[in-house]
Amino acid sequence: MLDSFNFRVFLGSIFIFFISLESYELYRFYPLALIFLVSLAYVFNENIYVSIFKKTCAAVVFILIIGILGQYEFLTYKHNISYTLFEYLTSNILKVALCFVLLIVGKFDREIIAEFIKFAIVYHLFFFCMQYISVYAIGYYIDPLELITGQSQRYFSGFSLPILGAIYRPTGFFLEPSTYATYIIILTASRMILLKKVDSIDKFAVLTCFMTLSLAAIAYSSLTLLTIFYFESKGSYKKFLIPILSIGVLPALYFIYQVRIDSTGGTAIAIREGLRDYVFNQDFLSLLFGNGVLGYPTEIANQLLEGGLWAIGAAALNDNGIWLFLIMKLGVFGLAIYLWLTNTWIRSTRFYIINVIILFTKATIFSFTFIFYVLLIYLFRNPEDDHINP
Repeated sequence: MLDSFNFRVFLGSIFIFFISLESYELYRFYPLALIFLVSLAYVFNENIYVSIFKKTCAAVVFILIIGILGQYEFLTYKHNISYTLFEYLTSNILKVALCFVLLIVGKFDREIIAEFIKFAIVYHLFFFCMQYISVYAIGYYIDPLELITGQSQRYFSGFSLPILGAIYRPTGFFLEPSTYATYIIILTASRMILLKKVDSIDKFAVLTCFMTLSLAAIAYSSLTLLTIFYFESKGSYKKFLIPILSIGVLPALYFIYQVRIDSTGGTAIAIREGLRDYVFNQDFLSLLFGNGVLGYPTEIANQLLEGGLWAIGAAALNDNGIWLFLIMKLGVFGLAIYLWLTNTWIRSTRFYIINVIILFTKATIFSFTFIFYVLLIYLFRNPEDDHINP
């Protein structure tokens, strides 16, 4: 059974599927533990590729170094939250180790791993479509998050549109539609970058993000689809359709934007601006080098210890995107290094633009799915390393 390709794909795909269930936090580790135990059978039977093993060790060393620097408050780094060095190291090194086991199951082959990701995406799409049809056809919303964690998904939009009536924002397995869009786009980008091409399943996955009618999800998915479409039609008359289509689409998007903003009283934008202000009002060196992986800007850290950030008029830490979270942790310098490194790893204008779009999604640099994505583009940056002798 272990030698069966279909079983290998099934195991790898549910591995990635549970990795991506970020809204379930610790709950997802129960099935992951079982999947990990089954995967160990491959660890003892597959060859370990030396180059990828060394790169993975280098990633672990990097996690260790920035953790220690944060603990000892190097430069502008702080340790002003209850998150300990031990928690940081065990959590993130465990994620890297699980990702490495997943690569072993995939034989360190980019095409097999891309197949794992494809089926993980299919599981998400299947449930999203069920949810979408159910809520619009019969008014019943399927909420797995509430069933498992007790926390209800945020699928109400609070507004209606002409002809369509009440608008719902299906969230898949996630808490919010923008969170669904975040992790679907990250998984899709992982697959596209591995294969250096875009398939129909990738386009449909990104399209479902648009279908949530979340403002953030519409922004992520529109930019991603435009990037895909532009580079596919490069040198063709089709690329001139983009500005023509935009003439009709942009007013509709602006109308949705205005209705949604009116329904929230502008609160959503105000709290995001509040978070941004707290980050950019730091002193120059803190803005340049960040607060470290164990710290946050002082006002934010104090409020995190006392209660939620709403009390100081700030959004959740990941609401403005990975780019701002990176600046909080590793500064503008850290963000610049990330952009430079990923550019050298990806080596494709089309996929690098999508990589930049991902920086505006609502993941954090510690989310399992984002770590998996960065590891993939780091470990598989050289196609010639794919099948070297172990």
